Amino acid sequence: MKKRIFNLLLAVMVTAGLQAQKSASAPVLAYDENRSLTWEEAIRFYKDLDERYEEATLLEMGMTDAGQPLHLFIISSDGERDPAVMHNQGKAIVLINNGIHPGEPEGIDASARFAADLLANRDGMKKYLRNCSVAIIPVYNIGGALARSRYWRINQNGPDEKGARRNSRFL
Repeated sequence: MKKRIFNLLLAVMVTAGLQAQKSASAPVLAYDENRSLTWEEAIRFYKDLDERYEEATLLEMGMTDAGQPLHLFIISSDGERDPAVMHNQGKAIVLINNGIHPGEPEGIDASARFAADLLANRDGMKKYLRNCSVAIIPVYNIGGALARSRYWRINQNGPDEKGARRNSRFL
């Protein structure tokens, strides 16, 4: 009887530990569930990739008018983080700018998936890093991304919540 109770308690503790590890990991991309990453989730996602892969670097490039830093995520086969050095090495630099209009968040999610797949070498994608590096701005219009609501662009097909387009006369 004591052995059964011990085994049951051990199983509960192991399961709880695994669940805690899962929740501490990077946010899950849930566009299949009509959700998209918030600004905080996107930055946390890229920070997680930066910590897990030596080819990845997340930089803060300066403060925005929203009072939050503008981030640049760089993927380079040799871990180089300076675009000028990459250019001098003869590598092409592919720049992906996301979240210009946070009411159109699909690119934010697609770039996060692309970065994760590239770094994990899904379908042998890392071979492309021999000749180029990738630079991703996770969210450009941070103020608009922070002002999420179910009521922005209500007739637009897309995630349940979207950011506000606040960079063109609120159109």
